[in-house]
Amino acid sequence: MVLETEGREVWIKEYFLKNSDLDYSAAQSKAVNKEGGFVSLTDFEPIPDPEPSFHQREEVDEVLNAGTDCNLAKYLKTKFDSELVDRALKRYGSGATNLFWENSTCFLQMDRGQNIRAGKVMLYSENNGRRVKEPYPHINWLHNKIVKEDGFNLSQCLFGLHLLDSKPVAIVESEKTAIVMSILSDNTTWMACGSKTAINEKMLEPLKSNKIVLFPDKGSAGEWQQRGEGLSSKGFNIQVSRFLENKVEFEDGKDIADLYLM
Repeated sequence: MVLETEGREVWIKEYFLKNSDLDYSAAQSKAVNKEGGFVSLTDFEPIPDPEPSFHQREEVDEVLNAGTDCNLAKYLKTKFDSELVDRALKRYGSGATNLFWENSTCFLQMDRGQNIRAGKVMLYSENNGRRVKEPYPHINWLHNKIVKEDGFNLSQCLFGLHLLDSKPVAIVESEKTAIVMSILSDNTTWMACGSKTAINEKMLEPLKSNKIVLFPDKGSAGEWQQRGEGLSSKGFNIQVSRFLENKVEFEDGKDIADLYLM
C-alpha cells in the first residue's frame, strides 16, 4: 500500500517517497480531507542521513602492521619498480594487514578532510595478482573487527577522494586498478568506486567541478553510459570511455589495468 490513513487524512507513505524517483529532500506529503474533498500540500522535514563514522588513525596503524608487502604488492613489484609500488600504496593510504587473512590488502577510503570512512580488506594471489574468491570471496571491512561498540555507520566515499585537486578525475571500479593506473599516469587523479552500481550523484558530488572520465570494466559500458548521461543532466562534466568494448580479445569483466598486467 502506498497510502496510509491517520484519522480523517490520507498520507503517502514515507517509504514510497524514499524509493521513488522523487527528490526526497524536496518532497511533500499530501493530506486529503475525506469529508470535504479538500486537498492540501504540507511540507515536512526530510529524515537526515546519519552522520558517518570514522576510524581513528591510531587504530588503523595498529592493524596495518605488515608494511606494504601484502600479496598484491609482491605481485605488482614483478610488473613495476618496487619503489613506485610502495609509493603508490602509501599515497592511497593502503597496505598489508593480517587482520583477517595473512598478507591481505587494506584499502582505506578517506574523504577530502582526510577522515578515514572505511577500510576494505581483500586477499589477492601473490602469483597472479587476482582476488582470492575460493572457497569464498575474501573481502571484509575493518570496522567488523576493530570497532568495539555497535553503531558504526559505514558511509563510503570514492577510494582516492583524499587526493582530489584540479586535475581531471578518472574513475574505475577496482581499487587495485586505481593504484596501477596511478603508477602509469600522473596527469590524472585515479579513483575507484568499488562496484559498478556506485556511480551515482551522492558518490560523485565532491567531483562536480572537475572533469570526470569513467572507465568501466568491459561489459559495463552501457550501464555506466546511462548513469553518466543522468549525471551530465545534473551539471557534471562527465564522459564514459568505451575503449575496452572494442578489445575483442578481452572477456567481460576485464578492466583497463589488465592491458598493462598481461
